[in-house]
Amino acid sequence: MKNLLIVDNSIVIINVLKDMFSEKNDFKIFIAKSLNDVKDLIENQKFFAAISNMVLPDALNGELLKVLEKENIPTVVLTSNIDDEVINKMNNHNIVDFIPKDSIYGLQSTYKLINLLTYIKNMNILVVEDSITCSAQIKEILSTLLLNVTVAKDGEEALNILKNDSSISLIISDYDMPKMNGME
Repeated sequence: MKNLLIVDNSIVIINVLKDMFSEKNDFKIFIAKSLNDVKDLIENQKFFAAISNMVLPDALNGELLKVLEKENIPTVVLTSNIDDEVINKMNNHNIVDFIPKDSIYGLQSTYKLINLLTYIKNMNILVVEDSITCSAQIKEILSTLLLNVTVAKDGEEALNILKNDSSISLIISDYDMPKMNGME
């Protein structure tokens, strides 16, 4: 059973999420309605992930997400306002995704995402890409999903990695690369 932290000051959102997660009973749910509640819970528990609002009455300026980041807790952020400015302002590598909390569909998406994370956490992925910039971006995105990512710069390097590591579950490959293309 994994510990899941739900942080919000809306009893409706808390109850809906608790009901969704109680159906499978794979999670022990902890509820926090303030930054102080979060700090107290983190002191005594280790969390698989958090579902969190961005703002609480005692944390108006991103303090909550900074605490979750410091504790290295992967966080799905529920927000009523998602735009580029909000996303860019949150330079937090533990944010898995931003999901709108304005409808049941957002909460269902959150439920599905947390369940997906339990399945894919620590899966080994090989990214084969000759562009350093592109491979770094792909690695960063996949790492936020709790995947272990190895990067190869071409097909030959990828084959060598595969010979030595049988735990690779998925390969994401560029097609056009030097030495050996993706199809080869």
